Amino acid sequence: MQVKNVMKRSVEVVAPDTLLHEAARKMSVHNVSVLPVCEGRRIVGLLTARDLTVRATAEGCDPRTSQVREVMMFPAICGREGQNVNEAADLMQKWQLSRLPVQNRQKHLVGIVSLRDLQGPSPGNNHQPKPKR
Repeated sequence: MQVKNVMKRSVEVVAPDTLLHEAARKMSVHNVSVLPVCEGRRIVGLLTARDLTVRATAEGCDPRTSQVREVMMFPAICGREGQNVNEAADLMQKWQLSRLPVQNRQKHLVGIVSLRDLQGPSPGNNHQPKPKR
């Protein structure tokens, strides 16, 4: 199975010049822990909640004046939409990522995938409605 079959196509993103407090607010509002950092549709980095809390604090960044580019992970680790889900899972494990941005051949952001998406439904939690009796 390919990543494009399990990824989420709706992705919240930030620009490199976004202020840290705005990125944190976006994470909170959308209940996400990772935001791809994009210039247009191209991914230039990745911002995690850990980057906002640990790295920004350790570097003494003021969230009202510091920008995402100061603490983001770059280059961004990305999967490809045609990639096998097992390869994507291996990549996520190698880089200790819970979410992986997905690019197309033009290196444009087309989605995001989580470890849970790659694992599929668990045997006891297949999200199928129970038949009525």
